[in-house]
Amino acid sequence: MANNLLTKSSSILNVYDVYEPSTQQFKGKERANIASSPKDVALNSDIIITMLRNGEQVSNVLNELKDSIKDDALIMDSSTIDYQDWINIVTKFKQETKAKNVDLVDCPVSGGIGAAQAGTLAFLVGGPTQSYNKAKDVLQYMGLESKIFHCGTNYGDGQIAKCANNMLLAISMIGVSEAMNLGIKLGMDAKVLANVISNSSGRCWSIDTYPPVPNVMDNVPSSNKYNGGFVVNLMRKDLSLALKAAQNANASTPLGSNAKMIYDMISERGFDEKDFGFVYQWIKGSETNIKQE
Repeated sequence: MANNLLTKSSSILNVYDVYEPSTQQFKGKERANIASSPKDVALNSDIIITMLRNGEQVSNVLNELKDSIKDDALIMDSSTIDYQDWINIVTKFKQETKAKNVDLVDCPVSGGIGAAQAGTLAFLVGGPTQSYNKAKDVLQYMGLESKIFHCGTNYGDGQIAKCANNMLLAISMIGVSEAMNLGIKLGMDAKVLANVISNSSGRCWSIDTYPPVPNVMDNVPSSNKYNGGFVVNLMRKDLSLALKAAQNANASTPLGSNAKMIYDMISERGFDEKDFGFVYQWIKGSETNIKQE
């Protein structure tokens, strides 16, 4: 994402990460500065993009930004966190910052590592229309214009869309894995079956773009021992967010609840850092072989 911002825009890019090696790729690059802290980023930026693992981290970073951020700045948070937590973070920030006219949006992403590298991500944006319009100009450097969605004018609307989407993603990956395992055990070639489903009514992203069966498609985690993708623990986190939101809304989620249970069992067996498509190996009953490789 940061590389696309640097190469596609003409702006100066200030980058910061607590894990310093992740910023070293920008050392010496034209128009790229490695910042010393979030405060340093805020002092030198008109637009700030954050992407963190949980609501506590987002709250801590925005707390660091509030005293140094410029007037008329834009904060775009691409983390995936609880929608109510984001509402509370925004409310607290607006009450405590001395900066004037700061716009904020939640804009979690969808599409995976490959889309992030290619600049074809989807962004699910929540917040006032004015803030969305400002954010869209920046998001187009990292995602496709056709995949930048204004999910609503309320803070947290992007997070609501993200938790619903990722709950469905978990369910569909399990369904694809179950169907592929059935067909393969009945004697079908994996590539042939994947092609059939990809062009039939069972088609979904989990089969035509990110299949969980090894060697059906190149350059996906399943063909790399389930390394380098969206890990099981992150899917568990997203399912927890969805189920919490469902409880708040009194919405029934029987499949989402079972998906969470399945990914919890996979994590308990020691595969929490494998890509979430690893559920195919769990259904197949051959996860031990992967662990030994």
